[in-house]
Amino acid sequence: MSYAAVIGMEGVCCMLLHLLHSFSLLYGYFDGAYVALIPVVTSDVVGSSYLTSALGVVYLIGGWLVDITGNYAATFSLSGASFMVSSVILAAAMLAGRLRGAAPRWS
Repeated sequence: MSYAAVIGMEGVCCMLLHLLHSFSLLYGYFDGAYVALIPVVTSDVVGSSYLTSALGVVYLIGGWLVDITGNYAATFSLSGASFMVSSVILAAAMLAGRLRGAAPRWS
């Protein structure tokens, strides 16, 4: 299964949290595809010297939403929407690379 599809499915799981009775099974299955990559990708984007600050901002936003709303629904909805948008962007980048004839380095 491609990385873009896994990220998209995790987004669907997060967005439909209130409807999924087996959320932990589905989320856990799709979650393994990206959890190990959070520090790696964040480090690539902001550099290793700013890694701890960048990770702190990411987790701060989720905590802030929990404090404002009093539950985790908004945090999971934002997370799910971010996953789905990311998977669409990644799939579009992969398609554009294939149309140009260049093999993407992440496939």
